[in-house]
Amino acid sequence: MVIPVFGLTWHIHQSPALYELLISPLSPYMQFKQLGWDAESELPGFESATLRSNPIVFFQLPPPESIYNDSDLRLVWIPMWDQARGYNLEWWGRLPKKMRVVSFSNEISLRARAVGLKTLDVRYFISPAECGLADWDKPRTLLYWNRTGMVGQEFLHKLCHALDVEVLLFRQRIDPRVPSWCSYVLPEKLGSTVVKELPITPDSVDAHRHYLQYLAQANIFLAPRASEGVGLSFIEALARGCAVFAHDAPTLNEYITHKKNGFLLQHHHRSVFNSMRSQITKKAHRIARYLGYESLFFDHPVTARQNWSEMKKLDLQALGNQARHKQLEGYTLWKNILEQYASFILDWE
Repeated sequence: MVIPVFGLTWHIHQSPALYELLISPLSPYMQFKQLGWDAESELPGFESATLRSNPIVFFQLPPPESIYNDSDLRLVWIPMWDQARGYNLEWWGRLPKKMRVVSFSNEISLRARAVGLKTLDVRYFISPAECGLADWDKPRTLLYWNRTGMVGQEFLHKLCHALDVEVLLFRQRIDPRVPSWCSYVLPEKLGSTVVKELPITPDSVDAHRHYLQYLAQANIFLAPRASEGVGLSFIEALARGCAVFAHDAPTLNEYITHKKNGFLLQHHHRSVFNSMRSQITKKAHRIARYLGYESLFFDHPVTARQNWSEMKKLDLQALGNQARHKQLEGYTLWKNILEQYASFILDWE
């Protein structure tokens, strides 16, 4: 059976998420026809009798309201928390009650069940055996890809100092639709930490292969986003046995138990100066950067106000070992639920 799946073209052509969370694991049970859709244009090929005869999957973006009342459709939505968190409960209540929800987050499940939607809880894990192993005999090496401007230079400087990081692997390319101010360039050194800027590869699925080559060089990982739909990048780092530092928010805190298999960073109220960001002069910006207070002026969700003394005491290798162990346990659960996952999509009797 061929199942149409509507998703962002970015997920189809660049991000591995759609492939890893749906297409690959369910390939023994069904095949998928991927259709790019941006939630604004018409659904491509939607009037096709062949397309409408099978269940229809929407990945991340929910189905459009224009098809809610079509009782013949068997709709399955796979929301991502980082996007779906913007919908209030009233919005959830308007979703068609016949629609099914595949939930990769506890927060998604709470909302879907609160409005009476049939929901399947799944959790994605990666096999540690397929990921390689973080090398703790090499110098402490931190990888941070500045995808969203989650932290600034002041934070990175203090983190590297607290963890005695010798090498910072830094990739500055931000994600699509992230404001350009979130991108910044680091100096060659932060204190005693050598900064190695990673090359920017073209946008393609192949870019993920290059990224994994950089991850293989690291034993410490700073998760790049303040919230996640699932979070393949930090899950890959956990499975490798890296010491992972991540913002205390879903789905990151649904995989990481603080100081057990990773470290959860705290969010603090943003500075009042953020509201004046557009009014700040270049001179003031240069002064703030020189003094190490750039985060006062720019909206980094995770600031440098963290418990650095607590981080200094961490056994990073032990964190990494426990992270890898938890991924191994979770991977067994993930493999065991795939048949139920497939049935949830296919069986409507």
